[in-house]
Amino acid sequence: SIGLTRPSSIPALLERFWIALNVGDLGEVDQSRLLTLALSALWAAGLVFILLRWKKRVRTKTDLLLIVPATYVVLPLAATALVFNYTPFIPFTRLLLFSTPAYLVLMAWMLREVGRASRLGALAGAALALAIPAYALAGTYYVERHSADFEAVEVTRRLKSAGGADDAIIFQALWHAGYFRTHSGETSPSTLVLGEVPVSDLPRLLGRRNRLWLSMFASAKRDSNYPQEEWLDTNVYKAEEWWEGNLRLSLYGGRQDPPLDPINADFGGLVQLEAAGVAPGQARPGDVLRLFLRWRALREPGRKLVVFAHLVDADGRGCSSRDSEPVDGLRPTEAWKAGEVVDDRRGLVVRPGTPAGLYYLAVGLYAREDWRQRIAIQGKPEDWVLIGPIEVLPPSKRPYQFEPVAALPEAGLEIVEYELDLRRERRVIRNVDGPVDVWSEASLRPGSRAPIILRWRAGGPVGEAYRLVLEMVDSSGRAWGRSGDGPVGGTCPSFRWAPDEVVTETRNIAIQADAPSGKYRLRATIYPQQGDKPLGEPMVFGTLDLAGK
Repeated sequence: SIGLTRPSSIPALLERFWIALNVGDLGEVDQSRLLTLALSALWAAGLVFILLRWKKRVRTKTDLLLIVPATYVVLPLAATALVFNYTPFIPFTRLLLFSTPAYLVLMAWMLREVGRASRLGALAGAALALAIPAYALAGTYYVERHSADFEAVEVTRRLKSAGGADDAIIFQALWHAGYFRTHSGETSPSTLVLGEVPVSDLPRLLGRRNRLWLSMFASAKRDSNYPQEEWLDTNVYKAEEWWEGNLRLSLYGGRQDPPLDPINADFGGLVQLEAAGVAPGQARPGDVLRLFLRWRALREPGRKLVVFAHLVDADGRGCSSRDSEPVDGLRPTEAWKAGEVVDDRRGLVVRPGTPAGLYYLAVGLYAREDWRQRIAIQGKPEDWVLIGPIEVLPPSKRPYQFEPVAALPEAGLEIVEYELDLRRERRVIRNVDGPVDVWSEASLRPGSRAPIILRWRAGGPVGEAYRLVLEMVDSSGRAWGRSGDGPVGGTCPSFRWAPDEVVTETRNIAIQADAPSGKYRLRATIYPQQGDKPLGEPMVFGTLDLAGK
């Protein structure tokens, strides 16, 4: 199940290991065979030459010592072949790493013996023995520039931008932990491996850290083999979950529960929010708020309900939010019985760019099939309750540049920052172990999509949800790529923005298949929610390069 091909026979196994021992895991297996054949010919010529001279040569104690490196090479190969013959074991060629020094000692001895009769032959053989592994090493998958495990690159990139020096990160995949440690620098968060952190150690770990990240690779959610995840989802304050390919990255806040205050809000006669509490009372952008909700089922809900929690100011504006089923889906409402009490711990990140001020958490319920079907609170005009207050303090350092890259005074909107969020592209190479996925930095090409991350800011309250069209234009102003027509701010439309709040969204520009290569400008056009007449002049705010087909 590990994705490597199993050799068809013991000779095929020995061929695979002999190739790896001589040239490593060079990308193309046919080229590897050719280079290995050249070194095998060198060995054959050298051994024939040695055997012809062996009877005439006086043996010394040094010659007997060659039994040690020979055994060091032959014994692991023989043991591997034996295990392979009787089990479904798929051997990794990297196991030969420990035999390689002994193998090189034997090769040096063979070249020395050849050199005693023909110095020219020994020099030619040494040149070949050095040149072939050097060439193979330069082209190997493990050192190829810009190529690595896709998920390891993505989790490292995410944590370098979002992780803090006081955080802790638990990696399920050992090699992801190694990659992160290598690329994250001296001020990186504390790094642990899941297999070394039993459930009993998690409370102590969370007692020392305000935030904990959990990185899971190629694993079903809450796999029984990893009970740590379910313990965290039940007992700690989960604030975020991010998916990328086979990778799942979750962020948790601290474990200490805030004190509960009585609420007794009746949601549609289905469930009652009996009590709630939030901590800390003061937070900075990037901190995790710990929201503790105690629900009581008034009767069997009989359907899925989702809990929403929005961080809002006194005017009900704000875009920090997190929606999920109770206990992150572990306690779905359709399974609740009348009278049942459910403790629901959930975290919420104060988004970077949230202005300082006094905020509350607006908490409510809606039907899973339609977020617009909010459950009304009996006896109140609102369909949410406010929990708090929470004082958001200024950030320790300004996360975005002061001068915007573009502005639209007619709407009071600014683009404070943008970036091109290029993904990585996969190609498959076939080395001696079989097909291997190699991920490298992608280039924008005709017919592809350009993901643009936009960070918006409004100088004051925005009264409506404006629409945005993003385009890629040439020097003459002709558009060669365009995004869909959608609200500014994406899932957080502009009418919800708090003044001076920074809101992030991602837009994909679909590039025409016939677009010529070259440099293009990015253009944003804002429209009112109703109507097709642009609001002011389009904003030109950046550039991107398009490669050829």
